Amino acid sequence: MSTLAEPILERDKERGRRRSLALRQGRVTQSQPKIGQPNIDNDGGSPPFSRLRRCFSSAYRCGYAFVVAPCSAEARTRQSYMAGCIRPKFGLPMCPLFAHASVKMKTITEAKIRDAVADLCIRANLYLRKDVLSALKKAFGRETDKRAKRSIKAIIDNAAIAKREKMAICQDTGMPVVFVEIGRQVKLTGDLKSAINKGVASGYGRAYLRDSIIEDPLSRGSASGAPVIIHTDIVKGNTLKLTVLPKGFGCENKSALKMFRPTAKLTEIKDFIVAAVENAGPDACPPYVVGVGIGGTADYASLLAKKALLRKIGVHSPQPTVNRLEQQLFKEINKLNIGPMGLGGKTTALAVHIETYPTHIAGLPVAVNLSCHALRSATLTL
Repeated sequence: MSTLAEPILERDKERGRRRSLALRQGRVTQSQPKIGQPNIDNDGGSPPFSRLRRCFSSAYRCGYAFVVAPCSAEARTRQSYMAGCIRPKFGLPMCPLFAHASVKMKTITEAKIRDAVADLCIRANLYLRKDVLSALKKAFGRETDKRAKRSIKAIIDNAAIAKREKMAICQDTGMPVVFVEIGRQVKLTGDLKSAINKGVASGYGRAYLRDSIIEDPLSRGSASGAPVIIHTDIVKGNTLKLTVLPKGFGCENKSALKMFRPTAKLTEIKDFIVAAVENAGPDACPPYVVGVGIGGTADYASLLAKKALLRKIGVHSPQPTVNRLEQQLFKEINKLNIGPMGLGGKTTALAVHIETYPTHIAGLPVAVNLSCHALRSATLTL
């Protein structure tokens, strides 16, 4: 509750107690409202409409947002002159206004977003994700093929050198894909898109990361660091979550999409996903993290497949059917014998992650998005 609103509530409660006492002692009389007028509150004080309006005005000036509570049957009977009512809270009588102050608004500036994105670009490109590094070490322990073990050791050593020397893990610093989750109680000052693009340009410049983005996909031309891909979601709360995924195009070029008939069997879907990895072969720098999106539309399935790469390795889908499918595909893909860097072995994939979404009765989109062994992403919440 707002610290400014609390004194108002206490003051009104005290006024109500005094007036109730005066009524019992006969020092004042209870007047009845005229027809069509709202009743006064049950402790004899001023109408709750006026009381909460003062309280909310103060809370609003403090930067608080309000939530609406459902109207009870009792409230509708007693005070039908307004549509919404709430049960008594903080000592207040039944009242036809909006609910109490709940979540404080937060203001986030364009400069803060820009600086945060710049730092995330550097972190993602220089420091391999801990879950990816852990998966590589486990794969090294499982491998029996000597060439496969040497390849995995080289990948692990490369990540250690990049961290120590503050150098890019891979020369392909990717096309940055930025995922933004904006809380409903967040107020942004400035332009979000501009802040993100400036942040990427700043981060890539500070860390001497390769520019890989061309302005015109047809006429090509020289590369720069922007513009980037931005996906935005509106969520609860008063925070802003930023995730930067630098997506290298050796693996992005091996993406696959198929619009299945709704009658397609699960085996057909499994065959398509395994075939997508097999077709990539050694070209996308295995071992892979395989992201799969099922459902939605063609574009949304592709987005789900990319979002699946953000899930930590070792965390499986909470849906039993999808969980089993992930495990089955992981085993099938690792039987392909592509192995680390395409030299053979048990480790073609480090993980398979599947995300699903409702879809149309007439379709079944399935998308595959691969990541190379250097799966890079970094997240920060403001």
